[in-house]
Amino acid sequence: MLFTSPIPRGTSYFGNLAPAVTFPYHSNVGSPATRERKMPPPPPLPYHSAREHPRLRVATPVQVHAGERLFLCNTEDISVGGLGAKCPKPPAVATRLRLLFNLPNAASVSTDAIVRYVRADRFGVQFLDLLPEAHGALDDYTRRALGYTRNGHRIAKRLTVTLRSGVTGAEEEVAETVVLSRHGGRLVCRAHFKVGDELALHWPGEHRDAPVRVVFRRLSGPSGLIELGFQFLDTQDFWQMESVS
Repeated sequence: MLFTSPIPRGTSYFGNLAPAVTFPYHSNVGSPATRERKMPPPPPLPYHSAREHPRLRVATPVQVHAGERLFLCNTEDISVGGLGAKCPKPPAVATRLRLLFNLPNAASVSTDAIVRYVRADRFGVQFLDLLPEAHGALDDYTRRALGYTRNGHRIAKRLTVTLRSGVTGAEEEVAETVVLSRHGGRLVCRAHFKVGDELALHWPGEHRDAPVRVVFRRLSGPSGLIELGFQFLDTQDFWQMESVS
């Protein structure tokens, strides 16, 4: 008596195949017969993102050493795991590199990396054997700039606020928020504040004030607007997140 080996119901070694599988077998009485057992398609496999770290759009020069070739390019985004950059002749996939660049918070990062993809004049790399000091600087910068915490909550919200530096006689600068979180937020303005500046944030709509520190800065388009990421220094739930969400 000959039987084929059945596949357990609801499972598959090859993902989503045809919705029916035919299993021929011989009955144990009478003449051989061929029958069909129809199995339901297996459930979809769970999705797991390959990107473990949040990415931040940052434009900063990076020195690239690829074998005997040494050149400069500009980053487009950075995370604890790697970065994306642009240059006229990007290195090929799987090329080992040595990178040196500075973060906007003045931390310097030197690390080995490998090219994971190339698209026209853009390439992405994965950091290799990142030293603890460099890992800590990247992690701290990206988390502060994004207002990111594991249990944090962020919402996109446009509010008119003002910023004022601690310089005597400084005028208030009008700004508009882009993202809010319990720990800070992001906004756009025309003032040329820099990373590390401590400012007074005023929310006219709720007549509230709070001290903040700039943790991220980049140009936002060709019109001269600046995007700033900021962190509250001593305020809890300044935005009253439940009411503004």
